[in-house]
Amino acid sequence: MYQVYEIMSDDTLERIAANFFIKSDELCRLNGMGIDEFIPGKFIVLPKTDNFYDVYVVHDGDTLYSLSKKYNIDLKTLYAINGLDDGDYIYPNQEILVPKENVSIYVTKDNESLSDISNNINIPVSLIISSNPNLILTSDQLIFFTEIS
Repeated sequence: MYQVYEIMSDDTLERIAANFFIKSDELCRLNGMGIDEFIPGKFIVLPKTDNFYDVYVVHDGDTLYSLSKKYNIDLKTLYAINGLDDGDYIYPNQEILVPKENVSIYVTKDNESLSDISNNINIPVSLIISSNPNLILTSDQLIFFTEIS
C-alpha cells in the first residue's frame, strides 16, 4: 500500500527514507527520480508505514524486564504497546509486540507540542506527522520514528 507525501523544506532524501523504512535508492527507483530531484514542494509516493512491531513469542524464563533490555526499550513503553499494566505477567507461548529493529518510540508528555517533540527526537515535524497519522498529542501517546544519522 502506498501514500502520497509532499517534500517539506527540512526534508532530505535520507530522512524521508529512514522514516518510511525504505532504502534511499529504492525510494528514488519507486518515484523514478534522481537524488537531486527530491526538492521541497514535490509530491512523491511512499510505502505506508503502519507496521512498527514484530510479534515475539514468549519463552520459558522471559520477563518483560528481560525483553525490555533485549529490545532496548523502556519497560513502561513495552507495557504500553502491549496494553499491559505494571505488575502484569507474561507466559510461555504468549505473543507480545516488540518494536522493529530500526523503530524508536517516544512517549509524549503533558502539554507537549509537535515542535517540542521534534526538538526532543531530532525529527522534522512533517515526518512525525506522516509516520504517525493518528496523532492526537495527548499525554503518554506513542510516537514512532527512526533515528536519523
